[in-house]
Amino acid sequence: MAAYAADCEQAGRRATLGGAWAILWRHGPVCLLIAVGQALAITLGTALLVVTGIVAGLLFSLAIPLRVMEDLNPLRAFSRSLSLSAGNPWRLLGYFCIAHFLVAAAIFAIGYAIAVIGDLMPDPSQAQGGETALIVAFLGLVMALIGVAAYLLALVPAAAAAEFRAGQSDRAVPEVFD
Repeated sequence: MAAYAADCEQAGRRATLGGAWAILWRHGPVCLLIAVGQALAITLGTALLVVTGIVAGLLFSLAIPLRVMEDLNPLRAFSRSLSLSAGNPWRLLGYFCIAHFLVAAAIFAIGYAIAVIGDLMPDPSQAQGGETALIVAFLGLVMALIGVAAYLLALVPAAAAAEFRAGQSDRAVPEVFD
């Protein structure tokens, strides 16, 4: 969905919720296949040397956004990801480090809030009626926050793909998300 939003903004189209769901259903299975391929490349690279796994992760990180943005088959998405990211490994590493740091900080804050709220909640084994509903609602909130964190991480390769595709302009990412 992040790639769809980046593509719409870059092309001057308006992103819609219906369009995002249509993209999810259309590209979801192939993107899952690409994600498995990325995981395999990263795992094999890490088995050889940790740095190799990091490099593989960076080089293939744009494959899913490019699949959605350019409607590529999986092999072409990997190839295009390699060609766009090969000249920008430090920039990609910076994007991913900043994004992972921010998401880790958010998850830490959420975890702390959950611990505080959890101390205030009754023991689930002794919960009754309304307390059980409160616990279920609380767990739903936690799952929603994890989904938001995952979406924020997905914005990084989508923004990078949009920037690199736009010709590596210094203003490409701000223009995509303005």
